[in-house]
Amino acid sequence: MPLRPVPGKEENNMADFEMRNITKSFPGVKALDNAGFEADKGEIVALLGENGAGKSTLIKVLCGEHKADSGEIYFEGKRLEIHGTKSAIKQGICAVYQELSLIPDLTVAENLFLGVYETSASKRVSYQELEKKTIELFHRYEADVIDPWAKVSTLPLPKRQMLEILKALSKDGKIIIFDEATSALSDGQAAWLMNIIRKLAEEGKIIIFISHRLDEIKSLCTKVIVYRSGTDVADLPMEKADSDQLVTLMLGREIGGYYPKKECFTKDEILVSMKNVSSGHKLKEIDLDVRAGEILGVGGLAGQGQAELFMALFGLIKTTGAISIKGREVQLKKSEGMYPGRDRAHTRGPRPAGPCSGSEHTREYRNGGA
Repeated sequence: MPLRPVPGKEENNMADFEMRNITKSFPGVKALDNAGFEADKGEIVALLGENGAGKSTLIKVLCGEHKADSGEIYFEGKRLEIHGTKSAIKQGICAVYQELSLIPDLTVAENLFLGVYETSASKRVSYQELEKKTIELFHRYEADVIDPWAKVSTLPLPKRQMLEILKALSKDGKIIIFDEATSALSDGQAAWLMNIIRKLAEEGKIIIFISHRLDEIKSLCTKVIVYRSGTDVADLPMEKADSDQLVTLMLGREIGGYYPKKECFTKDEILVSMKNVSSGHKLKEIDLDVRAGEILGVGGLAGQGQAELFMALFGLIKTTGAISIKGREVQLKKSEGMYPGRDRAHTRGPRPAGPCSGSEHTREYRNGGA
């Protein structure tokens, strides 16, 4: 298959990094179909597309996890031969994946430098040097220091995500991929990562940024490449990329009919009411009314009190304030939950549905507050 020409570029005027005519098939599906990608040093390139558009497969081909059926990859005018993940890393390609690659039973330090441990003259791992490098890595990227000898299994998800990012950055790659890297981060941690990415671009790194958050993409990236059905369909400077246009490019059709007005079945009757409900440091003065026919969604970052809210409604934790069911204030006990006056162990019939599903309206909880 002949190489597809790069729009607007002569053969002797290649981009610093190019993937051309990349094809990859799996049984029953063609994940990449003559796909392309290009970027120059210092660029932060957004890679957009629906789920299944081929983004992850393209990244895994680049990082050596998958071998392309055909196509070529160039960096600084030279063709790269990538034969596996170690081969990709040696050639300056590293990635922060959406799925964490950390080993829960190893420590922070052991995870960060897994496979590249410093050894002593006796060929044993130098844990003193390992701790030193770990602390230096945190300081280099201005990250909150985590105990190098803490087991990863004891850390909350946002801190694990930060470790995944630092693990990739420790390899000092020339092409760095961030695949949904902000999905588990708090607002402050996401801002930290954005600053790191901008600094890396200033150093001449090529950044590939994958996210479903268009506001992040528009504030961070310098250009956007859109994928659909396994191939690239647009390559636009960010200043010329309109949000509606990007969504249309991803879907291949207008989005006007995707969100029709929904009929509301909510009634005036309040079935469950919480007034000034608090519990420890997780729930703080919650006020909430759920009406008949209403589907309530509760959202927020991990650990912001969502679980405690439902535990309170099911009598699993002690609370202050007032909880009412069908207008009657109740004191919920662990054995009763949403069945005041009855022991659920002796209640026959189907189990109650889960406390939350999709929403007609959504409450966002931050630090346990409504």
